[in-house]
Amino acid sequence: LNGPWARNLSSFTSSLSSMPSKYRSTFDAISSSASETICSKSYLHIWETDSDVDSLLQLTQTIVKIQDMHTYMPSSSGWGPSIGTSMIIICEQKPGRDDFARVCELVRYLTNLPGKPHLSGGVMAFEGIKIVRGIDNTQIPNAHGQYTPAAETSVKKLLERVNKCITRTFASGAYTEENRKMVWHHGPIVHFLNHFIANTTPAIRSALAGVTIHSLLSIPPSSSSPPTATQTSIHPPPLSRIYNTPTTLSTLETYCTRLGIPIVLLDASAQRLTESYLAIYMYYWAYYIHTLLPPSLVTPHYYKAMDALVAFCFKLHGACTRSYGSSVVKTVQAHLSASKAKGWARTCVDREMYSKAGCRGAARDQRIAEAVHWGDAPFALFASSSLSTSSAPDAAGKARAMSGGLAGAGTEALPAFSRLPLGPAAGMIAGHYTSAPIAISFSTLSIKISSESPWHLYIPKELVPDSSPSSFATPPEPEKVVTGRIQGLMMGVLECVRRKKGEPQSALQREREMWEEVVKACCWALDGCKGRLPRGVEEKVGFVERNLRQGTW
Repeated sequence: LNGPWARNLSSFTSSLSSMPSKYRSTFDAISSSASETICSKSYLHIWETDSDVDSLLQLTQTIVKIQDMHTYMPSSSGWGPSIGTSMIIICEQKPGRDDFARVCELVRYLTNLPGKPHLSGGVMAFEGIKIVRGIDNTQIPNAHGQYTPAAETSVKKLLERVNKCITRTFASGAYTEENRKMVWHHGPIVHFLNHFIANTTPAIRSALAGVTIHSLLSIPPSSSSPPTATQTSIHPPPLSRIYNTPTTLSTLETYCTRLGIPIVLLDASAQRLTESYLAIYMYYWAYYIHTLLPPSLVTPHYYKAMDALVAFCFKLHGACTRSYGSSVVKTVQAHLSASKAKGWARTCVDREMYSKAGCRGAARDQRIAEAVHWGDAPFALFASSSLSTSSAPDAAGKARAMSGGLAGAGTEALPAFSRLPLGPAAGMIAGHYTSAPIAISFSTLSIKISSESPWHLYIPKELVPDSSPSSFATPPEPEKVVTGRIQGLMMGVLECVRRKKGEPQSALQREREMWEEVVKACCWALDGCKGRLPRGVEEKVGFVERNLRQGTW
């Protein structure tokens, strides 16, 4: 297989449609083999992750499903005791946020197990689910592959933790000798994955059956869509662009080629996950978040959304009244109760947020859309873009990357949701996707169909000609099909959690009082904008006020 180079998804799928029929069976066989590997229920799956909401929900999907999966140990009298399916979760370290503690809290909530610490607290075991304290991925090696002394110590400790977790998991009896294989699901910064492959034991290295990487490349549908796309051709998202080097990527390709294993790229754009708001993919999200996640995990996102809403409304007010900087901060402080806001008011009382450009920029469609969604469901991702204090795109991108944000709300879709259709919990939904074999030119940022490379691209079969028969005379748009598919999947996840946790608990009185204070302050600011906004903007801003007063939350 050797197709033409493509700079976007539409060009790539066009080359699929023009593929000679004599190569179709080879394409299908290679694709199926990779998909079966990354979705295998028999293999051990290792997930590198952060603790943003989309990541927590993806982990929830996997955890609730594998809790119903068991292996029975043979004994002299027949079948012996059952052993639950295992998984390993590696939690990134980020300044100002304890991802390890947050993921442990999630697993504790879902399993009702206290967890047992191991390796000086570097690993927390919840029976078959092992949570591993990871590293700060931004501490990358230099051009010679050398880490700083501090980073090298962290990397060595992580390698030791992961090796011991894998060894003990395989020794638990849950995996037969034939199935002592593992699939590694990695994030966009790949240097530790390379270090692991190069420095783990030969037995563990040979057990590696496949790799997936999310958000290494963003592959937009075409040169002209979607209309809100900031870039229209293949490009690395912020984290990948800043922290991966050509040498790092070529090394990974070399390693996986030698091992004969696939590297499957996961990209929200390529999967037609076009929305950045969880409420699009989950019915009554503002209500059921309190079933899916414990209060300790929900609260930081609630606080961040309230902070963002106040900042948005007073930016608009500042633009309309031509007041900026410290003047706007004083106005915020005059209309927002300090006693109710002291726990979460950060950016909304930061004078740097209220530059002239920043205040006027609040009238952009993207900023308004964010506020509309947060008014309905005030739970902002850590990666939300509008809280950057810089107006420079490059600086804002790096700020999001440094804070762990791969994508900002309204600019890129939810990165962790690109993992939902794969892994041991994917079930029937995995049958709607294919792992197209590709080659990648990182110098020209283009891809092509190829059977000579370990790379694959995970895409919906609706995008692959002749692979997804439809009963519709005019097939529905792939975005709508994918959205409906994810909605159905997440309803299933919610039902699994509801069976154990019941209906959501009512909001605490303190939370209600905070929200009432936010609504009062924001509506005052928006009232002051009426009659002063550009043509067409006032109607859009009206939806923000409507959701503040009457939204799901």
